[in-house]
Amino acid sequence: MKIRILRIPALLILLICCCVSALCEEAGRVTLVPGEEWSWSRGAYNTFSGQIGLKEHTGTELTVSIRMELPYTETEEQSLPVFTSVNGKRIVMTKQSDTVHFTPDADCPDMAFTAAFRLPDSQYVSSVPMVFTVTDADGKELCTIRGRIDSEDNGSGKAGNPFHIPADIGLITAVTAGTAAGIWIIVIIRGIHRKKKRRTGAS
Repeated sequence: MKIRILRIPALLILLICCCVSALCEEAGRVTLVPGEEWSWSRGAYNTFSGQIGLKEHTGTELTVSIRMELPYTETEEQSLPVFTSVNGKRIVMTKQSDTVHFTPDADCPDMAFTAAFRLPDSQYVSSVPMVFTVTDADGKELCTIRGRIDSEDNGSGKAGNPFHIPADIGLITAVTAGTAAGIWIIVIIRGIHRKKKRRTGAS
């Protein structure tokens, strides 16, 4: 009986987590396409293009930064990624960095971009995970979007499975915890009620 009762809140919590995850994935996305001359050789200089869905932040002045999750050494500072163009507008080399500004609107809700970086010299990699962080004008983090480019048999790359973590993840955690607590309270109340029925012999 106890095991059966415990299964109820566990299944409900799992269902809530799945729903939250689905909402997160729907809220933001990134598409990545490797450049025509992409190489997986150590230290190779590569370019790629991409598009980030920012419809939910329409009308907000955004700052978008990019970071590669690769095994760089401390001396490989020039390997860090830089944006080279945004929505067809090329960024001059002296102003290229890992951060750009973009304001999505109804006509252009997505940020199309190109970027460049170097692969690590220290070791071979077959996947390039990257993180895009979106903040507002006040520096408040709105969302973090992850994507990757993976190697294929023909040496080209492909976009990996992206997912999106909204900035109000703390609220989602609080709601999930509150729901779980509510479920446990209901289970406890029902258990107490059943015990009373057994003692009084009520049907």
